[in-house]
Amino acid sequence: PKPVVDWQKKPGTYQAPALLAHFKWPEAIVLREKLDKGEMTVDEYNHIIGNAPGNPPPNIKMLILQSSNPIMTHPDVNTNIKAFKKLDFSVVFSYHLDNPTAKYADIILPQMHRAFEGRDLHPRGMRSPDMFSLETANMNGNYFVFKEKCVDPPGEVRARGWVWVQLAKRLGIADQCAPRLANVPDDKWDEAIDNLHREAYEKWVLRKEIAPLNPPSWEDFLKKPVFRWEV
Repeated sequence: PKPVVDWQKKPGTYQAPALLAHFKWPEAIVLREKLDKGEMTVDEYNHIIGNAPGNPPPNIKMLILQSSNPIMTHPDVNTNIKAFKKLDFSVVFSYHLDNPTAKYADIILPQMHRAFEGRDLHPRGMRSPDMFSLETANMNGNYFVFKEKCVDPPGEVRARGWVWVQLAKRLGIADQCAPRLANVPDDKWDEAIDNLHREAYEKWVLRKEIAPLNPPSWEDFLKKPVFRWEV
């Protein structure tokens, strides 16, 4: 068991349909022109991109990529490049300016390196939506680590979570997807994230199955942010 941040995220009102296999988006973009010209049927198009029969074919115009470098890691580099060139608009979050995928983006957003620069997270249902990482490499899963930042990010680098919150504000849904971060001033982002994790930890230590383990106070925990219990 580990502390879990209560983001108070509300259920979404829209569920995007699954229209293709996740690694088939380049084919979906490149082949769409053939579909529109009548050079292939909808069934043929859906079959190639992994779309279920009867589903409408996707018509992808914009791409936002984070923590990904598909031109280097997905099959068929040439098709990936062709797809990027056909898009109306693309944004890539990247640690590195020479990321091959970023070279084809309309906008590159410098990505905060979570391992060093800190509070880069977002309450959107990720596998690790907070900074309490439950370690299972030893197969026992009997400890977790709180991932603190070592240095401030350079220049105007922002957390990806911050970017998504700004987009949510402009779409009018910030109070649904990130109610506890929606109104946080930029200069208070780190403080707000820290406070949410402290709240989670202090609720966790009071749980009846945790209290007998004698967890340290938050202040003492931060001095050595690893908590381990006997299996």
